[in-house]
Amino acid sequence: MGQINFTKFREGDTPDATGLNAPYDDLAAVSIEKENTKPNWATRAHFDDTGEKANELFFYDYDGVSAFQTTNTNYQVVINAGTPSRITFPAGTSMDGAHIIRAGASGIIGDIICNTDGNGDGTQDSYNYFSFRLLVTYNVGGGNLTDVIAECGYSYTRRSRLTNDSTGLDSALWWRNFSFSGLWAVPNNNTQIISIQLEAKVGPNGGAGNQLDVTRNNINAVLVRN
Repeated sequence: MGQINFTKFREGDTPDATGLNAPYDDLAAVSIEKENTKPNWATRAHFDDTGEKANELFFYDYDGVSAFQTTNTNYQVVINAGTPSRITFPAGTSMDGAHIIRAGASGIIGDIICNTDGNGDGTQDSYNYFSFRLLVTYNVGGGNLTDVIAECGYSYTRRSRLTNDSTGLDSALWWRNFSFSGLWAVPNNNTQIISIQLEAKVGPNGGAGNQLDVTRNNINAVLVRN
């Protein structure tokens, strides 16, 4: 997906200023060709969040002590002390169809409550389960659309989601981390990237009284244009 043009010099060739400056001229003029890039050409400035024309890096970080708790079997945005766990991109952030977004999230699972983790019955296979996802909001003209960048799930206890174990309730695993990431291909040219947010749920057919607890969490996103 590289789009910065490079001139390849062979033994005996004499490099000139035009060839040497081509990748930087392309970047400055946004006249980028769909050719592979040479490793290590970029500097830290190309991965900033201040409007560079190549890769941009964005973060959301919550390091407070207020916990987000949910018993909902539908995805809910994680709320940290009243603030959504979300990267909101500057107005006018645009990407094209050859570009991708790489996003990841991590955090700490706190004092979860597991009243039932299933008894081995197939109808209870998701009692011992909670999950996270990263949801991107974008616009290709018209109303905003959403899509899932990445999703992952965990068990409340040391048993698997489908436990097949009819013995008593196992102990819930508190104070552990979660971490996941994914890639998302931008669907069209001139796609406006609005936001990426972290969401969580229990279930999908959650056991009665089971609760997810999330404390510190963060999101990172790289808008890959080169």
